[in-house]
Amino acid sequence: YYLPHVADGNFGSVSFRTTFILFNNTDASVVAILKLTDDTGNPLTVTIGGLGSGSQFTINLAAGATSILQTDGSGSQAVGAATVTATAAIGVSAIFTVYDASGNYMTEAGVGNSSPTTEVVLPVDSTGNFLTGLGLFNPGSSDASITMTLYNTSGSQVDRTTQSLGHGAHRAVFVAAAGQLFPTVSNFRGTLVVQSSVPIAALVLRQYQTSTQLTYTSLPTVPRSSTKLTLNLAHVANGNYGSISFKTSFLIFNISASQANVALVLTKDDGSPFTTTIPGTGTN
Repeated sequence: YYLPHVADGNFGSVSFRTTFILFNNTDASVVAILKLTDDTGNPLTVTIGGLGSGSQFTINLAAGATSILQTDGSGSQAVGAATVTATAAIGVSAIFTVYDASGNYMTEAGVGNSSPTTEVVLPVDSTGNFLTGLGLFNPGSSDASITMTLYNTSGSQVDRTTQSLGHGAHRAVFVAAAGQLFPTVSNFRGTLVVQSSVPIAALVLRQYQTSTQLTYTSLPTVPRSSTKLTLNLAHVANGNYGSISFKTSFLIFNISASQANVALVLTKDDGSPFTTTIPGTGTN
């Protein structure tokens, strides 16, 4: 199991911690090994309560057991990736959490297992206070040559770059921002196609930041080889609830070489039509 991005420690006025969640849904005991590596593929040392400091941890999971492990966020910021191996199939995920200088919770995002592949597509939104970040992890034994091509919402190519990622290495970068992957691109929406010479794991993080607020949302990448024609989103929300309101953003992008005609169907809890208003498309 590959978690393409983990972070721990202090960075400016905030600190990062990563929570690892491992659960055994089998009827037998399982031994799992959690291994952390930094950007260069070398051991990434963290401290986890109850397990001490290290870059590799052995977790014994009884039948049906769950283990929730969080790094303590001490020291300077360190980033990298995690690999989990187990003696039987288990569930693996992580939570990337940000705290302020006083230790108060600010925001978090889930990090799911990412199966390595050679070509993925991801949505990019770098408009207003939003930035899209990309985490890449090369878990193999060979260096990766990675070509990243940026397309706008019309499907036209905007820019392209080719970079290398060493075996065992990790990289986290914003897609469109000064000093980042495409430094001259701003106020941009579209997609990024990532093509690698060897299978790599990938994750998308969508950042929203103002002078008083910071939030993260994680999004999965989509394998270019996917042939799914029906996709289900298990939860959407719209409207006012007490003093707050909800909106749902749908990011729909075409990964194929042919035109796609898309029907978006919303239903309520009971399966009846869920009428909403989407600006630019009307009410339905």
